[in-house]
Amino acid sequence: MYSLADVDEKGMHRRLAAAGFVGERYEHDWTLPVATAAEWSDEALAEFTIGPPERFGMDAVRRFDDEMRGDVPGLRGWRSSAAFWAEEHGGSAYDPAVYPVAWDPAAGRFAGMVRVWMMDDGPRLGFVGAARPYRGRGVAAALLGVAYRVLRERGHAEVVTESDAANPASRALLEKAGGTICGGTIEFIRHS
Repeated sequence: MYSLADVDEKGMHRRLAAAGFVGERYEHDWTLPVATAAEWSDEALAEFTIGPPERFGMDAVRRFDDEMRGDVPGLRGWRSSAAFWAEEHGGSAYDPAVYPVAWDPAAGRFAGMVRVWMMDDGPRLGFVGAARPYRGRGVAAALLGVAYRVLRERGHAEVVTESDAANPASRALLEKAGGTICGGTIEFIRHS
């Protein structure tokens, strides 16, 4: 069984521990200024074709998304269905302009993606990452810059997100983007 509790809910932590739950994962909540990443160069994307999921086929991007989520702590083994994907991308929070995907035509595969959801209370960064062969080359940062330039043009000053506290690559990218930690969540688990 799993349960979530805000990092500051100490009473809840005690009640969960008394019920046999153990803290398993910790996520930081972040706020990020749009202005910082919006200034980043997209030079790292020169060899790629950049576009929204529709440009490459939603089913192909869905499979790439499954591959990428497989490296995210807490999502290992993630597999989305076509129906789930269609519902998630058919809602009002989906905006292809802030969902850049990078395709490597030379290798015939996806290189990275950024997913920003346009929530009622403001933009939320849902994912940023590069596929394994492209990590450390600035692909994820450049894609973030692509999405953030759109947000800046639309007048957004801030984005919220979360990341696993044990993911140093995510933390480094979010800090580089000027992000600050503004809270967190603990995932508790009870084994039967």
